[in-house]
Amino acid sequence: MKSREQILNLFLIKLSMTEEARQMIPTIARVTKGYSGSDLKELCKAAAINPIREITKEVSRKAVMGLASGTNSKTKAQKKSSFGPPKGIKPRPVGKEDFELALGKVKKTGETARTFLERERSSKAEANNAGIDMNDLAKNMQMLQMLMGGRVTN
Repeated sequence: MKSREQILNLFLIKLSMTEEARQMIPTIARVTKGYSGSDLKELCKAAAINPIREITKEVSRKAVMGLASGTNSKTKAQKKSSFGPPKGIKPRPVGKEDFELALGKVKKTGETARTFLERERSSKAEANNAGIDMNDLAKNMQMLQMLMGGRVTN
């Protein structure tokens, strides 16, 4: 746990964060047991992107509203200078809620693959318990393909 906390501190040292979020680092380290260093890096990136998304979402909304209201009288230079967020705007500090969202999105490496394999094994076991011979099923599928005019592939 201590090493995960150190890794998180390294990734987050220069990031603008609320005090509440900084104090949450030991808890994050505790709940991320089994996460690799790259998993922790992705977690930090996911949390850091939320404040930036808020800015771009608002800018996009304003741009769409401006287009919808028919503000076509701007010159090309005016349109170019009004693209994106206003100069000097900074994202808000990363907060506790950003890490909570990130923890919901970023999973341990291999967790998705492991879940897939478990489901696959479970469905095969169910098929076997139902009395389905997978080899017979494959042969029958090939025969059906051949009857329908398709090519048989092995």
